[in-house]
Amino acid sequence: MLVEPSPKQLEDTITRRTGGAAVADAVGTHPAAEELEAMLGLSEEIGALPSQGPAGDARSRIREIFLQGGETHRVAWVHSHALRFRPAKHPLPAHGIRWGLVVAVALLLALAAGITLALAAQLAEPDSSLYPLKLNTERLLVAVNRAPAGRAAVHLEVSNQRFRDAESMAAVGKGNLSVAAMRAYYDQLRLAGSELAAAKQDASWKSVRDQFDKAEAKPIDEILLQLRNTRQTAALSDVKALADKFAADRKNIDAKLHMAAPPGNGGQPQPLPSGAQPQPGGVNP
Repeated sequence: MLVEPSPKQLEDTITRRTGGAAVADAVGTHPAAEELEAMLGLSEEIGALPSQGPAGDARSRIREIFLQGGETHRVAWVHSHALRFRPAKHPLPAHGIRWGLVVAVALLLALAAGITLALAAQLAEPDSSLYPLKLNTERLLVAVNRAPAGRAAVHLEVSNQRFRDAESMAAVGKGNLSVAAMRAYYDQLRLAGSELAAAKQDASWKSVRDQFDKAEAKPIDEILLQLRNTRQTAALSDVKALADKFAADRKNIDAKLHMAAPPGNGGQPQPLPSGAQPQPGGVNP
């Protein structure tokens, strides 16, 4: 029987043995099986000692000392690696089909549980205990995208989610969470702009850039109104300050993403979404 290591390996082994399991099943299959089997035998010898004579608490004290010694042994093996590695006395199952079936079932169960938890996390809001899992999932989505344009697209999706989080928190009067969501919203836009500035400017890049233009121009009037209605005056000021700071950063980002086009429409380059002056270059937006 394959047994996963645990902080109470010896205690779990004794419990399985006293429950009627065979020695091999109680010890399990792992690198410390031989040491556990020896300690299990010692525990059974101690358990066979006459129960008469010692004080009433002697057995529990001896058992506690024995378990503490086993815990010290475990810590030394796991953390200090001071013990020499010994191969398991009881080998892993050799039947390929049976072992493959066990692994497949375990993977399916883990996948089902992971999908359920991930879906629940995606519906979580900033005041939910599952919200950190949602943020970690988003970071993973960014990490698996190797192309800068792909990462920029994910940052834009995340920024839209942060904007919705800010709206929902402002509506229920949680101004501090709304401010945190808006700060993350603008940070994600900056990251998307930075990725786009370094990406190859092809058709897919232009599509993501157009999405960026829409995202950065999204009005925040509704969030400000909700904060005002719920009397979140401090949060209202903080959100306005964040918007003003991004407005300055936005001009620099737009200038990089919208290079001046060849003369047209009277020989004048078209204005940028933020009002910034286009840089001379050679890319037609």
